[in-house]
Amino acid sequence: GSLEKWIRTGKLYEGERMDSLKRILDVAIQFAWGLAYAHERGLVHQDVKPANVLITPEGVAKVSDFGLAKARAAAGEGAGTGQDRRAGLPPASANLPGGSIQVSFGGMTPAYCSPEQARKGAVSRKTDIWSWGVSLLEMFVGEVTWYSGQAAGKALEGYLEMGAEAEAIPPMPGGLADLLRQCFQETPAERPADMLEVAGRLQEIYRREV
Repeated sequence: GSLEKWIRTGKLYEGERMDSLKRILDVAIQFAWGLAYAHERGLVHQDVKPANVLITPEGVAKVSDFGLAKARAAAGEGAGTGQDRRAGLPPASANLPGGSIQVSFGGMTPAYCSPEQARKGAVSRKTDIWSWGVSLLEMFVGEVTWYSGQAAGKALEGYLEMGAEAEAIPPMPGGLADLLRQCFQETPAERPADMLEVAGRLQEIYRREV
């Protein structure tokens, strides 16, 4: 199934808290590697979210749904240079398919979109870094509690203050909270350099925590 399904059904959090934390960090690292692989080939995914990560029975995570990224590449728009003119937030959720903030709309999904996507700005690899961070936040919260991905920074601080409602979900390591704060910088240049940097920092967190 998808990572979204693993979150929703609680499969991601099975076992003891340490087992769950190990699984979350493992999937997060693989998720980052998958995006790094795409970025190295000039593709910006633009719709990064748990529903677009498939997980095999063995726990291998695979980033999926590169249709928009490949279409842009075929049109000659390289990573970091394309202007997504369809990527603005809709005026009302009623305009979304199914009225859901978790359904793709105009090349993005509102609950995971970056500030530059919301203002119809140029997308880049840093756009995917923001949405990856939102996806990871959802893994620790256990659900989406925000309307727009632009609110991820506030949602992170709210989570750190209150914690997850479900007792089975392990608390977020401090180093990971610091990484997400950087992923949620308004200015793309202030986010991590690339997904390989993100993956490397995650691996250090993994070694330290589990």
